[in-house]
Amino acid sequence: MKRVALIVLTMLALSIMPTRLAQARDVSLVGHWVHCDQQKGCYRIAFFPGGSVIAQYPVEGTTVTARGKYRLRDGVLKMRWHSASPKRVCVANAGDPAGGQTCHKTRQHNMKGQVTFTGFNKLSWSVPGETPMELDRVQE
Repeated sequence: MKRVALIVLTMLALSIMPTRLAQARDVSLVGHWVHCDQQKGCYRIAFFPGGSVIAQYPVEGTTVTARGKYRLRDGVLKMRWHSASPKRVCVANAGDPAGGQTCHKTRQHNMKGQVTFTGFNKLSWSVPGETPMELDRVQE
């Protein structure tokens, strides 16, 4: 009997409590995202809580890893890179009997641009002077 009275009392209390409207949450950037291009390959990027970011992308058959910091404020994503490894990628010159190489620095440039989310798993990042990059969240 006490149990029934407690259930009725709880239901009555819940029914007279003021209801709050649910507030929409911002879409989180934290996670693993990918953009694939047929000519350049796949650009993978992981955003971590606290503002750290890691990106991986191919250069001449080698995977380059860049580390940095990011900030998303008012729909603008800003990334500042502080390291990339390896520092250089070298490839042999085709048809060169002397074994010459062409080397490329792997320095990542700082970027800043408008971000538009399309749902929770897709975003478009528009960096001035470049084609917008469409990124998809990788589902684990």
